[in-house]
Amino acid sequence: MEFKNIIMKTTNKHIISAIALIAVVGLGGCKKSMDDLFQNPEAFTSTKIEYLLPTGIDATLRQDYGDIYTNHLNGIAQITQVVAGTADPISFYRWTNDKGKWNGYYTNANSMISLKGMEQIYNYKIDEAQREEYKPYLAMAKILMAYNTGRTTDFFDDMPYTDAFKGQNSLYGQPVILTPKYDTQQSIYYAILDDLKAAAATLSAYTLNPTAYQTHSALPQQDILYQGDLLKWVKFANSLRLRFAMRISAKDATRARTEINDLISSNAPLITQNADNAYLYVGGQVAVAGGGSNTQLRSFNELPNQIYAPKLMVDQMTAANDPRLNVFFAKPTVTGATATTIVGLSPSADARNAAGLTTTTIPLQIASLNPVTIVKNTNLPTGIGITAADVDFLLAEAAVNGLITGKTFSDANNYYSDGIRRSVEAYYDFYIKSPATDKDPLLNVQPGTAVKDALVNTSSYKLAAGTAIEQIALQKWMNTNILQSNETFTEYTRLDLPVLLPDIQAGIQLNTAEKIPKRAIIPSSETGSNSANYSAVAGKNNQNTRVWWDVK
Repeated sequence: MEFKNIIMKTTNKHIISAIALIAVVGLGGCKKSMDDLFQNPEAFTSTKIEYLLPTGIDATLRQDYGDIYTNHLNGIAQITQVVAGTADPISFYRWTNDKGKWNGYYTNANSMISLKGMEQIYNYKIDEAQREEYKPYLAMAKILMAYNTGRTTDFFDDMPYTDAFKGQNSLYGQPVILTPKYDTQQSIYYAILDDLKAAAATLSAYTLNPTAYQTHSALPQQDILYQGDLLKWVKFANSLRLRFAMRISAKDATRARTEINDLISSNAPLITQNADNAYLYVGGQVAVAGGGSNTQLRSFNELPNQIYAPKLMVDQMTAANDPRLNVFFAKPTVTGATATTIVGLSPSADARNAAGLTTTTIPLQIASLNPVTIVKNTNLPTGIGITAADVDFLLAEAAVNGLITGKTFSDANNYYSDGIRRSVEAYYDFYIKSPATDKDPLLNVQPGTAVKDALVNTSSYKLAAGTAIEQIALQKWMNTNILQSNETFTEYTRLDLPVLLPDIQAGIQLNTAEKIPKRAIIPSSETGSNSANYSAVAGKNNQNTRVWWDVK
């Protein structure tokens, strides 16, 4: 598979500093001449919708190497303590830029621009009969755009949305907007919730006809996420709708309750089994430092001093005899290692110094991310959208908070317990499917029912009414972990849970509630090119202002 993009700059850096001309080669035999695209700057409008779908999926779900290296292993993942490192953490808590999130949304030619291109071609370049044929493609694009938009507004609060991506409208005979207004996060959330519901409804009612339509017969190849399985896309849409409804539940309980009960009362299919998890495998993990790999494994292998096992997680798992401990983390493998058990690293330099740990002794005594499961696992998904365990924990929280009509604490406990079981199964599955040859035979098989039942009933994990939200948040954090670190950060921001260990440097605690960033910074390219509209939100453009849904 090869994605090629030609970028034509416009006068507006923010909205689309580019019109992407994309050719996808090698998918289902579909191929476009790059020469033709170069010679015809309006060729984007004549490409086919199906050519843009795989590019949009890949760019939406991929855990990007640069993002993980720069913003997560050297920032977000350290702040949330799903990994530990020895780099100076002071800069981790000082956010002065967009963390690549703003530009990734508005100017990444492979992501929203591809998806918006699908929508614009559908609306303005094909006839009514073709629109019926392309309905499933458009619904998939809507789901991916909702995912992208939700993730981005979680980092920036208000942002251009309704008028966004209209810098290329002249190609479609539509009004051009180069300086889009900002929409409130509240209105953005309502819009993406509506879009997810509509997309799920479209796909639920649709039947593919590969005999009549070549686009339908090609869908299993073009759909690099679910290989044309519309029901799995419905589950994906509904599960994201649940996630986004819970995101706003503390701010707008009425809307959240409406969305969640609509899902539950209609028996809307959700991702409740790991077989339906939104796992992207395209792109190939490369488990070495350097090279051209655009996956998180490259960053793990380039930053071994930033992937130590975090003390809080290790201590929690050890206390519960959690079978995930040994598939998450591994004892040191370097010559001279002295650790006989899995030991986690404190985020606090002061605590490490008091324990006599140095950059020389830490590699000998402290565990790291397990190379079989994660660091060297070339069969690991290149991206994760949402999983069965994620859904279970969301439902558990909703039930505890009275957001699901008729559900009791017993129902919450069932959701919660299923979430732990699904999480155990998913991480063991990563270990079992790893191509590593030096596996521990005790870990290379799924834990039995008795082991998982004992885990959910252990004294530290068994759900208790007085601490239910704290326990659910802990399990969410363990499950999303480093492999869904954007989600880990956003849920930590929303719940302010779990309670993290103090990060103390030279007697000063860095991770107080006042110092942990709440949002990223809208970049100067936007403040300059769209200044009149930006001025409406300028007062909030700092790391300490909470986004709309964050009421903690």
